[in-house]
Amino acid sequence: MRALCIAPDTTLTELTLPDSDVLSVIRQHVGTSGAVDQAVYHPRALLHVHGEGQVMGLDQNVAAWALASAWW
Repeated sequence: MRALCIAPDTTLTELTLPDSDVLSVIRQHVGTSGAVDQAVYHPRALLHVHGEGQVMGLDQNVAAWALASAWW
């Protein structure tokens, strides 16, 4: 499965996710060993975010938010 990692500094990294243990790889890229929230903003795309990012005070990812908002 192909994916894009959109960093808060707007850096894009193309990823190829494995068929198995994909959640573990997503957690690694999101930067958590805990919860990862998932949302559907487009029929062919899922958005995964750090499940506790807001509580922890992580930087907002404006680039990812803008992309998701454009799809909505």
